[in-house]
Amino acid sequence: MCRLPINPVKPPGILLTGLSVEGIPQKVSATGTDEINLPTLALQENQVRIDYASLSNFDDADIRYQYKLNDDEWSPPGIERFVNFANLSAGDYQIYIRAVAANNSVSEKPAVVLFQILAPIYLRPWFLALAFLTMAAVVYAFYRSRLGKLLEIERTRTLIATDLHDDIGANLSKISVLSEVARLHLDDENTEQNRLLNSIAETSR
Repeated sequence: MCRLPINPVKPPGILLTGLSVEGIPQKVSATGTDEINLPTLALQENQVRIDYASLSNFDDADIRYQYKLNDDEWSPPGIERFVNFANLSAGDYQIYIRAVAANNSVSEKPAVVLFQILAPIYLRPWFLALAFLTMAAVVYAFYRSRLGKLLEIERTRTLIATDLHDDIGANLSKISVLSEVARLHLDDENTEQNRLLNSIAETSR
């Protein structure tokens, strides 16, 4: 008796059949595709709907679907043939979708949608770098200005100290000379006056 070969059941395939951003349909092949790479999206374009279907030898009622966002866990299997993501934040996204058969076999290759949502200008790397450089320049300019003022104050203090030193030195020398002259004009008998004038001259020197 001849037995017919048993064809092994293949895992269910998965195709992306439609995609819209903020309700606006995007171009997708009429026969479906397993990968869509969207152009860069603006920050306000943060609602994405993906439609999909499975082409398999299982009855449609037996096919369920799973999806995951980036490195998250796979979602619980469901019968819905679309998934909607709303209020997505800025960043890079990879959305994977696969079919699950009744025997729990899954698509060998998940379908994937790739896109990026731009961050607001004030959070973009180039803007942050520019802001940092601007802040550094402002701080450096303030430092240079402050340092210049401190140096100017120090130069003024040095000049004043030098002038005072010269003036005081000249006056002390004058006091010393005048004390000596005054002492010479006193009689030797004025011992106390001579002692005081001599003390003034010594202190001045």
